Amino acid sequence: MYALRTGAWRFITTPVPSYFIDERGPSIFMNGSVHWLVRTPRREGAFGHFILSFNMGDEAFREIAVPPSLQGMKQLNMAVAAFDGSLAFVPCNGGWGEESHSVWVMTDERIWSGGIMD
Repeated sequence: MYALRTGAWRFITTPVPSYFIDERGPSIFMNGSVHWLVRTPRREGAFGHFILSFNMGDEAFREIAVPPSLQGMKQLNMAVAAFDGSLAFVPCNGGWGEESHSVWVMTDERIWSGGIMD
């Protein structure tokens, strides 16, 4: 980790999880943590999709599950974003010209809230 205060690199002691980071999607920094879209290796035809966060304060990794209705999908294109100060999740499996999309926002209780947006 690079420390701006000292201008030097240092090793973190937290074990780094082994996941596939979605290189097409953005990483989001908010509330002191970096968030990435990740997936586990394919199991029984489905990937395990979720958001991995790294908190800069306590230098800990945490897994954030995607909304329950999207868990276990065989393929899931997705994006994370900041929305009104909260972490947002947008599945992008619809085609061009779709009339509605779903947007999920994480509440303070770490619960996904949202659904179809017209």
